[in-house]
Amino acid sequence: MEEINITTDHNNALVMDFNVLCDWDSFEDIAKLLYTYFHAEMKERVDGAESKFLILDFAGYELTLVNNPYGNSLKASSQESKNILMEIYNNWSKYSYL
Repeated sequence: MEEINITTDHNNALVMDFNVLCDWDSFEDIAKLLYTYFHAEMKERVDGAESKFLILDFAGYELTLVNNPYGNSLKASSQESKNILMEIYNNWSKYSYL
C-alpha cells in the first residue's frame, strides 16, 4: 500500500490520503509536520467525537486536514491551494520519517 495517494472527491477538491498514517495520533503528527516544514498556520480547529478538522493557512490559501473513521486526509478546493497540496505531496517523502 502506498503511504499517500492523491484523488479528487465529489466536489472536485484535491485530496491527499494518508493511508499508513490513519489514526488519531498520526493526525497530530501530520499537523506538526505541516506546521514545521510547510509553514502552515492553524486558522480553526474542530474536535468531534469521531472526527477532527484543522483549517490550515498556507501563505493565504486554505487546506483542511481531516481525521474521520476513514483515516487522515488533506483537502484543497481552490486552484492555488491544489498547487500547494501538490507541492506537499511531491515533497512528503523528505519529511515522512514521523
